[in-house]
Amino acid sequence: MGRRRGAQLMVEQGVDLGSVVTRSHLEPGFACALSETGGRIVYRRSPHAQRA
Repeated sequence: MGRRRGAQLMVEQGVDLGSVVTRSHLEPGFACALSETGGRIVYRRSPHAQRA
């Protein structure tokens, strides 16, 4: 199904995307999604990272 047909189908079915939250980048998007569901992001230093 092409994008045009997908969009047309969503309109025909009355899909409401008004409550969809978007973010500019993937990381803030994950943070937002996790906060909404009670999850969290834990940052850890890679064991391969060089120390200064």
